[in-house]
Amino acid sequence: MKQASRMFPFITHPPYNPVGGECPYHCVYCWVKDLLSRFPRLKDKYSGEPRLFPTELVKKFPAGAYIFACDMLDLLAMPREIVYTVANVMAGNPQCKFLIETKNPKALLDIGIDWSSNITLGATIESNRNYPELSNAPSQTERLYWMTHVAKARQGKNSLFVSIEPVLDFDLEDFALRLHWIKPWAVAVGYDNYNHNLEVEPFLAKTMQLITELEKFAVVYRKTLRPAWNEKEAQMK
Repeated sequence: MKQASRMFPFITHPPYNPVGGECPYHCVYCWVKDLLSRFPRLKDKYSGEPRLFPTELVKKFPAGAYIFACDMLDLLAMPREIVYTVANVMAGNPQCKFLIETKNPKALLDIGIDWSSNITLGATIESNRNYPELSNAPSQTERLYWMTHVAKARQGKNSLFVSIEPVLDFDLEDFALRLHWIKPWAVAVGYDNYNHNLEVEPFLAKTMQLITELEKFAVVYRKTLRPAWNEKEAQMK
């Protein structure tokens, strides 16, 4: 029986995770760190140097499945040979679709892979403003810039996807326009789920305005939508 993903509704089957190692970005709001603290047995896999797990690499995939590849780390932050290996496996299974999601969309172009059309190229872009104190990943403005170039380079060869999660405060018109330039087939929008009390969360009404703009050109998946953690306090000042 198909098992839908908690992360995105269009994902139909459990994730494909043949890669282990520690993600180099160390995002303050990383959901994986919270997961590892609750399930210590996962720490061995998601710590240390990047590496492949051969038994997981040869997993069989059913026809018609939509699968998130490497949902526990950023595949494009891994060594090139690992990315090549995983990309070849996905390309070799055209009977189903895969999603990859990165905070380094420039690597989608730099790595020199002609991405198979059954692979959706995704990027996490939480805002059009930069928040270097929250992550070691490439900045949000860099990600917007490079995903626009990915859109031009791929010219419809791959579906594009953007995750705005956790949403961080943004400039409404500029953010919506830059996302429009990317032309994603879908966008997911949601607040932090793990009680990190991010001080740069936008008020809920502003996020709903963004969703209204995004729905003019993309499918929008509404994830956790709630008032900013300090919204009531801020409104009382």
